[in-house]
Amino acid sequence: MKIITRLNAVSGLQLFQVIRFSGILLTSILLAKCSINISIIGNYEKLLLIAGVFSFFWVQGILNSLLSSYNSHAFKRVYLFNSFILISLISAIVFGLMQLFSGSIQLLFFNGFQPGYRYLCLYIFFNSPCFLIESIYLLRQKTKSLIAYGIISACLSMAAVIIPLIQGYTVETALSFLVLWSVLRFFWLIRLLIRNATPDFRLSILKEHFFLAWPLIISYLIGGSADYIDGLMATHYFGAEAFAVFRYGAREFPLSLILGNALSMAMIPFLRQTVNGELNLRDLKKHTSRLMDLVFPLSILLLFVSKSLYPIIFDQRFTESANIFNIYLLLAASRMVFPQSIVLALNKNKAILVISSIEIFINIAFSYLFMLKFGIIGIAWGTVIAYCAEKFMLCAYLQMNFKISVKDYVPFTKWLVYIALLSIGFMIVS
Repeated sequence: MKIITRLNAVSGLQLFQVIRFSGILLTSILLAKCSINISIIGNYEKLLLIAGVFSFFWVQGILNSLLSSYNSHAFKRVYLFNSFILISLISAIVFGLMQLFSGSIQLLFFNGFQPGYRYLCLYIFFNSPCFLIESIYLLRQKTKSLIAYGIISACLSMAAVIIPLIQGYTVETALSFLVLWSVLRFFWLIRLLIRNATPDFRLSILKEHFFLAWPLIISYLIGGSADYIDGLMATHYFGAEAFAVFRYGAREFPLSLILGNALSMAMIPFLRQTVNGELNLRDLKKHTSRLMDLVFPLSILLLFVSKSLYPIIFDQRFTESANIFNIYLLLAASRMVFPQSIVLALNKNKAILVISSIEIFINIAFSYLFMLKFGIIGIAWGTVIAYCAEKFMLCAYLQMNFKISVKDYVPFTKWLVYIALLSIGFMIVS
């Protein structure tokens, strides 16, 4: 508790994201260890993949636009309430469209009728607005509440999946338990809104938020869909069992992905707190340096031990996943640079949209071409190239339009040294 008390908003969100990811990872480990049929694991992972396809882009767009504009808004409590209305409205629209086109969607993604589809729709409907919970805790700087919520949420989400599948029930039953947990979280969100928001519907604020969010929504749909494109490409060309092996390997190092994303999100509202009229880049550079000292050494270590750990953590069926995981470890080089936070703080959301459009083209092209040459492992290489290209373009945009050098927010020399060491380590183990 003393450690939690000393956490600030940034480190608190980072710890929360680690807890969330740990729950997801432990769920995957237990599914593998309990000797559940690999095709069942593949179907479960595929359902979650589809849930992400239909929700991640607009949820992230709304949340990041909320974080970038909340502190400067004249009516914070009203703005927060209308953010809830916006995310709930879009969630209802998505639910309606999934019901209206259920036959076409199931045929496209599942090659026919999928028993768990109705619960998948309900899960998206209730789960999507619940991402506001962590944003409220972050904006109100309620670190201890955020961590407590993260622990409870991770444990109950894991139990909702593991218990029914271990008992021999279907994936559909596991999804129904996930829906139940999402409903309970939705009621908790309502409780938080009663305490922290003013129930005053204003169409002008709703429009303001939407027009701020829509470039981010489209950019996350385009650029942030790389993981889902990888997964869909793997399952289409190589089948359900190969997809499960790919999915278990196509996981970035948690401290790189989770802590990096949390730092990126948490810094958005604080970057707008200017110093002598300039963006507060010093704190971003300081947090980035600290995160590098943790992420890069551990990533290098994992390069050398992943092939031994995968059969132990999962089982022999997932040995080949380690090769894919090692490629994804290289993403630490791009994850430890955060130009996107600065662009969001400047409210230049359309620039992110343009760059994301270029990124997804690079991802599809290189993933497909490398897949033809190297097989399923080539899909991972295409993703690494696309993510690095995106960060390069964002850095170039800040340099050309705002004279913000990458050295202003990245400990540049340290970053280059770590990249060299990571690359050498990869070449040794390959």
